[in-house]
Amino acid sequence: MKRGRLRGFILSEETKHKISLSNTGKKRSIEQREADSLRKIRYSGTTPFDRYLQKRYPNGKGFRIPFTETDYNLMLTEQKDSCVLCSTTTNQNGRKLDVDHDHTTGKIRGLLCNRCNFAIGIIKEDANTAYNLYLYLKEHNG
Repeated sequence: MKRGRLRGFILSEETKHKISLSNTGKKRSIEQREADSLRKIRYSGTTPFDRYLQKRYPNGKGFRIPFTETDYNLMLTEQKDSCVLCSTTTNQNGRKLDVDHDHTTGKIRGLLCNRCNFAIGIIKEDANTAYNLYLYLKEHNG
C-alpha cells in the first residue's frame, strides 16, 4: 500500500481518496478544479460591486447606468436637494440620494432616499401593489 504525507501524518491512499471527496460523495473533476482557479483569477483585485456584476452578468450583458456626477448634481438641484417621494434632504439622513431607475429599460426616474428606494424594491416596482398599500394606509390611519 502506497502512503502519502499530509500535515505530518501518514495517510493511506484510501484516506486520501476520502479527503478528496466533496459533500456529494463525488470526486471533483479536473474541469471543476480548473473552473475554480479561473474564477479566483477573474475575481481577484476587483471591488465587491464589480464581482457582483460579474456574477450576475457573466457574459457582460448587464448594463451600467450612463449617469455622470454632473447629471446627478443637476437632477439634485431640480429636486431641491430632496427625495422625490418623501422630501427627505441629503443632510437629514447623512447619505447621498440613490439614483432610481427602471430595471428593464434602464431609464432614470429620479433621486430617492435610501428608505424610499428600498420600499420600491420591496414591492418589486409594481404600481398596483403601491396603490393597494396607499389604500390600506389611508383606511387604517384615518
